[in-house]
Amino acid sequence: MLRLFCFCYLLSITNLLYGQSEVPQKVQAVATQHPDTALRSLQELYAKSRQADNPQLEGEYLQAMGEICFHQGHYQQALEFYIDAESAFEKVGNSDLLAQNFGKTGMLYFYNKQHDKAQHLFKKALTLYQKTKNQEGEANILGSMGQVYEKRQLYDSAFYYQKMALEKFQQSNNPGGAAKIYENLGSIYEDLERYDEALEHFNQSLLLYRAQNNETGTIEVINNLGDILRKTGKYAASIAKTKEALRLSEKTKNNLSKGISNQRSRKNLRPNGADGQCLSLCRTQPYL
Repeated sequence: MLRLFCFCYLLSITNLLYGQSEVPQKVQAVATQHPDTALRSLQELYAKSRQADNPQLEGEYLQAMGEICFHQGHYQQALEFYIDAESAFEKVGNSDLLAQNFGKTGMLYFYNKQHDKAQHLFKKALTLYQKTKNQEGEANILGSMGQVYEKRQLYDSAFYYQKMALEKFQQSNNPGGAAKIYENLGSIYEDLERYDEALEHFNQSLLLYRAQNNETGTIEVINNLGDILRKTGKYAASIAKTKEALRLSEKTKNNLSKGISNQRSRKNLRPNGADGQCLSLCRTQPYL
């Protein structure tokens, strides 16, 4: 049954070589449950796009592989995919795709606590999005820049960028984007120990994430709610939230979220089993 599923998935996504580019949407459904399968499929598709001399698809497949490795917590392998995707997008001259890739690479640096590198790439992405008048792209990057200011404890700047991002997402009727910004605002309020406001924004974020079936976002916010409960002395409820997030991350095989959940329950993440298999695939780069 799994082989049949893999074949049908590969067949459906292969049509992208000859149709519109929708790689992220097509990959996401299978990548959360079967990251190793998605990587193998993408590696084959990347090879076909090279044969077809289609640099835009090359870049999108590379970026999608980087995204999978990133969510599995394999940052170095993800970075290599993103850098190669950048080169492909530069060949095409597609500013929006290049800006998107800068944003993804910047977020990788952000999670790796390299905030200067992250902000540098976010600014490059913002400049490109402003030139192409891509409002949703701008909103994504403004939110990311606000996260950097939050980590630097520059809260006025953090609020400013997040609120600009939220306004743009609301104008473009993008509930998924708004969910992330509500989460970011909740995080700022949490830092400032304004817990009631933090809970309000996290719950709004959770509502939107669930409506969008965004499992990664849902896990992140449940973890955040657990933190608030712990900080306000509601320890039993906090533990329950952390366990809920851990169960969801194990179900979706999302190692990045799983690692966060484990940290918050004071456990260590040790890649093995299916996780180790995905790491091996992330390290394998037959496209070079």
